[in-house]
Amino acid sequence: MERIRPILQNYRDTTDELWLDVFRKTGMSAKEAKAVLNLTLNLVRGMGVNRLWAGEEANYQQIVKDCTKLIKERLLKK
Repeated sequence: MERIRPILQNYRDTTDELWLDVFRKTGMSAKEAKAVLNLTLNLVRGMGVNRLWAGEEANYQQIVKDCTKLIKERLLKK
């Protein structure tokens, strides 16, 4: 892990910065962009772990739709 961790961290930092830039271009503040990124990553990770034993595909699709709707509604309130 000692040799791999810096590579993984670089990938994560690069990917995060790309997504944060996309979110900021929609008009989000840096704080909002970071919150949306963290919520989305943790939502997907949680669904990935849950999928190992549950496999609730229809439920996952609805969760993603609900999350997307909430984020869009927040953006449109500006």
